Amino acid sequence: MKMFHSPVTSFCRLLLALAFATAPLLAVQPAPPPPDDQAPDDPPWEGNLDLSTVPIPDADLRAVESQLTEEELKGPVVDIAIVPVGAFPPPIIYLDETGMPREQERDPLEYAPSLYHIKTSRGEIKLFTAQNQIPAFTTIPRGDNITIEYEVTRTRGEQERTRRYELGTIRIPPQSTHILVFVHKDPSDPMWNEISMRPVDVSPGRVSRDQAVVANFTGRDLYFQRAEGMANVRNAFVGPVPLTTNDNGRSVLAVRTGETQDDHDLVQTYVDLQEDERTILVAWAVPRDEARPHGIALTFISRRMEVPASFRNQGEAAPQ
Repeated sequence: MKMFHSPVTSFCRLLLALAFATAPLLAVQPAPPPPDDQAPDDPPWEGNLDLSTVPIPDADLRAVESQLTEEELKGPVVDIAIVPVGAFPPPIIYLDETGMPREQERDPLEYAPSLYHIKTSRGEIKLFTAQNQIPAFTTIPRGDNITIEYEVTRTRGEQERTRRYELGTIRIPPQSTHILVFVHKDPSDPMWNEISMRPVDVSPGRVSRDQAVVANFTGRDLYFQRAEGMANVRNAFVGPVPLTTNDNGRSVLAVRTGETQDDHDLVQTYVDLQEDERTILVAWAVPRDEARPHGIALTFISRRMEVPASFRNQGEAAPQ
């Protein structure tokens, strides 16, 4: 009786035959030699990787220099960073005419402004930001008072219209090298129509390495672990907070929503800092959900803060 073999059966038999044919060859292959014991190369940086140390491209530097007078190019400078803080609006999903899900466009004022302008004697310096992100510092000419503006772009049909608004003027203390400007609004207002700013001097000469710069926009107190217990940081506080340092010289960054074990841990870690690094922590209110039943979001980073140099003397630190 003639047997009928399907293509699948024949293919399986072919694979089985190949496996038996190659088994002796595979068995006689020598094992690869173990790798030599070599110490891993040290990374080319010290401490945390910080992109703020990357040199400014020549084209960008020339664009900045074109906005400055000769006095500003040779004169003293200060480093500044702007941090917009607040919850993102949730996406609105709808089905289009084909039944595909689409995200509805929102009013730009539902998001924090992302482009700011620092006035100079001849023009301005632009600062680009991202909501709830701590950017690298930007060097600007030092002045007793610095005026900051922001812009908002709205689209109507196929036309875009950009308007500029004045955020305010801040005073730069004489010995300051680094200024953080926190931009925020009332959490109950869905629009960024009325925004405020909170500048804080974060110069390494004023903030020690065992302190964290904290901006609390959660609408409630936060609690930081200290050697003697929990210490509360009140709502709307912006400034340095002492951290506990262990025997190894590492700072303990531990933040909770309250003082008891029933409260939520927001962050618990160690911070190893170089001499010119400082820790920045920002917290804000968000809608409560399963992931964040406490209604708090936060971010923190260790940022390098070298003494800024004047525009014409980038190889030397500016006098303090």
